[in-house]
Amino acid sequence: MFSWPVFLGSLFTGLLGVGVSVTSAIAYNNFAERRRLRVDCVRQLFRYSLSNDEYFRAFNEVPIIFFSAKRVLAAHNKVIDSKKMVGEEMTEFLVAVVDEMGMSGASHQQLMSRFGIK
Repeated sequence: MFSWPVFLGSLFTGLLGVGVSVTSAIAYNNFAERRRLRVDCVRQLFRYSLSNDEYFRAFNEVPIIFFSAKRVLAAHNKVIDSKKMVGEEMTEFLVAVVDEMGMSGASHQQLMSRFGIK
């Protein structure tokens, strides 16, 4: 004997399950892609020296990639306003970036020595 409520309930439950799984997969892929872009940017900031064009590409990508991190954007603006790429402002910028990423294993002094500051 065929029961319409059971059929419609099964159909609705199946469609709901597919919808939830697709939505969660899309959300996770968006999160993973944003994280990958941030890690690549941080990697370039620490891989290249200040005299390399790749460093400036990564530095200029920061406002786009870290658009939701107010502390990183404020530190980035301080570096731009100071018009000095070497100094305390750059160190504070790098500290803000690694803190935002949860990669804050380096000390303030190590980051300063990264740019040859004693």
